[in-house]
Amino acid sequence: IANLASGNRPVIGMDAIGNTVTAADVNSGNIELVRRNSAGATIGSPIIYNVGGPFSNLVPNVAVESDGDFSLLYRYQNSGGARFLMLQRFNSAGSTVGTPIQINADTSQNIQRYQVAVDPAGNHLVVWVHVTGFVPSFLYGQRVDSSGTK
Repeated sequence: IANLASGNRPVIGMDAIGNTVTAADVNSGNIELVRRNSAGATIGSPIIYNVGGPFSNLVPNVAVESDGDFSLLYRYQNSGGARFLMLQRFNSAGSTVGTPIQINADTSQNIQRYQVAVDPAGNHLVVWVHVTGFVPSFLYGQRVDSSGTK
């Protein structure tokens, strides 16, 4: 068994032929992404994605397209208490595509249990739950098209 990711809260996404992308919160403000082919060999170097500050509790999620493009969904809370759910797209070479897309409009929500899915055309669906106290209260969803438009 290979060491697929280091860090906290590792997740994995896989395309139709078995290529994977793993993501993990490796330290304050950084998420490590590792691409592997269907045989388990690493593709390129690990990508250290910096979310732009010393944020904690990033909790990543990934979705992989059939052409090798992939997307990183992550949640963070800034020092002022605002909570953000962000989507960053990457091409198959591991380079970012565009800028991060803020998914949630209400930054006061306690965002939990979020997922991202992508179809063969590169359109995304992000879903999440707003938790009030300890009870899931509302389910939200946001589509993002293949050009990155909500």
